[in-house]
Amino acid sequence: MYSILLVDDEMSVVDGIEASVPWQEIGIDHVYKALSATEALQILSQYSVDIVLTDIRMPGIDGLEFIRRARQNWKNIKYILLTGFAEFDYARQAIRVNAFDYILKPVSDEKIAEKIRNAVAALQEEHNLDKALRRALRTLREHLPKLREELLMDVLLGKHIPSDRLRERLESLDLPVRVGDLFAIMLVRLETDLTDYNVSGLQLIEFAAGNIAEDVFGDMFELWHGKDSHDFLVFFVLPKHDGRLTEEDHTDLDNAFQQRAVMLQSSVRHYLKCTVSITATVWGQFPGDAAELYHQALSAFRNLVGGQREWFCRAPDQAVGRKVHVLRSLYEPPLLLHLMETANWLEIRRRMGRILDELKDKWVQSGELAVEVFLHFYTAFSFISHKNGKELKETIGRELSDMSGLRHCGSYAVLSQWAMSALDRLQQYMETESMRHRAREINDIKEYVQSHIMNPDLSLQMVADHIHVHPVTVSKLFKAETGENLSDYIMRLRMEKASYMLKAGNDKIYEIAFKLGYQNPNYFIKVFKKYFGLTPQEYRMQN
Repeated sequence: MYSILLVDDEMSVVDGIEASVPWQEIGIDHVYKALSATEALQILSQYSVDIVLTDIRMPGIDGLEFIRRARQNWKNIKYILLTGFAEFDYARQAIRVNAFDYILKPVSDEKIAEKIRNAVAALQEEHNLDKALRRALRTLREHLPKLREELLMDVLLGKHIPSDRLRERLESLDLPVRVGDLFAIMLVRLETDLTDYNVSGLQLIEFAAGNIAEDVFGDMFELWHGKDSHDFLVFFVLPKHDGRLTEEDHTDLDNAFQQRAVMLQSSVRHYLKCTVSITATVWGQFPGDAAELYHQALSAFRNLVGGQREWFCRAPDQAVGRKVHVLRSLYEPPLLLHLMETANWLEIRRRMGRILDELKDKWVQSGELAVEVFLHFYTAFSFISHKNGKELKETIGRELSDMSGLRHCGSYAVLSQWAMSALDRLQQYMETESMRHRAREINDIKEYVQSHIMNPDLSLQMVADHIHVHPVTVSKLFKAETGENLSDYIMRLRMEKASYMLKAGNDKIYEIAFKLGYQNPNYFIKVFKKYFGLTPQEYRMQN
């Protein structure tokens, strides 16, 4: 329920409106009255008011000026102007002061009630939107850590995210990093006996370790952290600084970073009674260097830390002096074989194109890169073929599936031609199989409908239950493949059956109706006439 304030310099007007409007029926439970704008402003400061109905022409402060002043403090109130002046200028001024509506005198009680009811409806809609927004924000807060972690892993694994989309996600998740920012990566391995903890206990330990890291690094660094598939706690470490860093600044930053990493080890041991090992990377630029630095940190754990406990080391910059580089586009999520499962052929072609472009740039580094790409493609093609119960030679042909001597890896041109030819064959085979599968589904549907055409309960749901598919999917599939709605098809079969029975038999009309599943003969007659333009009796007489 809402409250309203009536403002007019004539007491008879406010008393008359108060007495004549069915307030409870339109959602109003409190009615306040004021005989001047000054008195109205005092009431607004003392009580909660949702709607104001005010006259324009009042001595001293008029209605328009009253609304201007009132809106400075009470913007959410719905203001309705009541005036005896029908000139357009007043309506235009009402719009300028953001009045919700205006009413021209003379006016009926019903018109006033209608305008107030509209204001109540608008308030209720805003209230519902506010509730929905609060609910959405609460849900976002509850899932914020998980959403941040998912974006973190997308960035670390090198998933391609358009710049504008990345900026949008960073801002919506309130993350302390922007495109182009300086950052380093820190991997933390908890080294307690994790078998002593259940899932919730382990999550609590990880949560506590994250909080300790925030405290230790918080004076100089911002952190964004999550957990990767290797059970490492992953931290993006971002310096709090303004402007460009000098070489001396970088040295100070490195020293501060390492000092706090060692402090983190000490604090975790003290508060959580467990040890951690840590690898930290050099500084890079977000997001382009993220995947490379992450893999450097993983390599440092693998090659430098190994089985050591409570170890800290800086990950060397493996890009320096390295002869062979990893083809990142091969392994960014989703992998090519996962894209194959979705049959998103356009995206599959884009991904293969990016892989081949990266290979072309690095072709001279190592012949193994060509073999790696070939085997990656060959594995994805084999995977989707086998999932469909076929050998690769059945989907792309014997020549393209022949990998003897890795003969397709001889040159970039040969490899790229093989890859796209094999993809063309695979796509053609899969789409043909899909068409055959849909055709089998349609034939199954038609056979079921034809055999149950005299069942009065025959329906879309019955057909869906028979082929174990959702009714909406059945409807869309049948329409897409036949160009006819399933219900129209059922009716057409019944009408064709009725036509045959009327021509060839002596059954009465109501008997034909019952045999075709119509419990109401009159309804059958109506449907028949709509279909053929004649009643069943007229149709029988003509034939």
